Amino acid sequence: MISIRRLAVMLVAAAIFGAGAYFKNLGPNQAMNTAAKVSGSQDSGQKKINTYVDAYNRFIGHYSFTMLYDKYREAHIASAKTSDNIGGVDDGNIPQSLEKLKAARAMSGGPSSLDAAADDLIVSTMKVAAHLADLKVYYSSKKYKDDNLVYGKQQDPVMLAEFKAADESLARFNSALDDELRRRDQEELTSLKNDNRMLAYDAKLALLQAKELLHTIRAADNPMDPALIQHVDPQVAQLESTLADLRKQVTAAKTAIKPGGDSSGANSADTVSNMLTELVGNYRTFKEGKLSYFDNMVEEYNIAINAANNGIY
Repeated sequence: MISIRRLAVMLVAAAIFGAGAYFKNLGPNQAMNTAAKVSGSQDSGQKKINTYVDAYNRFIGHYSFTMLYDKYREAHIASAKTSDNIGGVDDGNIPQSLEKLKAARAMSGGPSSLDAAADDLIVSTMKVAAHLADLKVYYSSKKYKDDNLVYGKQQDPVMLAEFKAADESLARFNSALDDELRRRDQEELTSLKNDNRMLAYDAKLALLQAKELLHTIRAADNPMDPALIQHVDPQVAQLESTLADLRKQVTAAKTAIKPGGDSSGANSADTVSNMLTELVGNYRTFKEGKLSYFDNMVEEYNIAINAANNGIY
């Protein structure tokens, strides 16, 4: 069975709107001045989308919704005993993720379908956070040892149902966000190529190709179906071709940086290249039947996305 771990989401770069850079310090000659800020040039819709992206990445990030859902299920409350050391029942960073989501929702611009998905996610996740905050006290104080886990077992099906509903809301929000980002991504690729900013273009293209192949594998009923592998192998070959171009661009960019110059953009692109190269390696192990390596592929993709996002103004 393929992991349910979610993929991080890439920010929309300001390059679409003709200002700033996708990666810091990357211009047509790979040595663009980084002093210009793009925040003032972002349209309200783009700023809102990027805040939605930040919120989503928080939901699937460390000690937030996705991780805490996994931890709760792994506790197996229905079959637990009072002698068990039950931990990990916590609201963690969910409240902070919710605050970021609410902040994005309050901004102007953006598609109404995405706002509707955000509203749904806010309502469902608030229920989860409130219930977890209550259960956190119950389990951390080990009160379950006094009542023989009666309250915990009573609340367990309710908590699981709330988690499931919120997880489905998160999936719908991710789908709506992906739809909007896909449209903007294509605009951005065109803009980057037209401006001859090929390092940023190749990095962006590689990330999109990696995302597509991960989605292809995850959507499969049988990840070991030879027909699936035959479909994914060409996607991997295409990604490797893009990565070969990206490595050349990274080398050229690093060579062009003057002493004392800002290398953060080139370093971000280098991390993208390295992580996606490792992703390709883990795919080859994965298709040998070692399905757990899909988790590694997702992790490497997410690290690459974070490197790209950190390289954006």
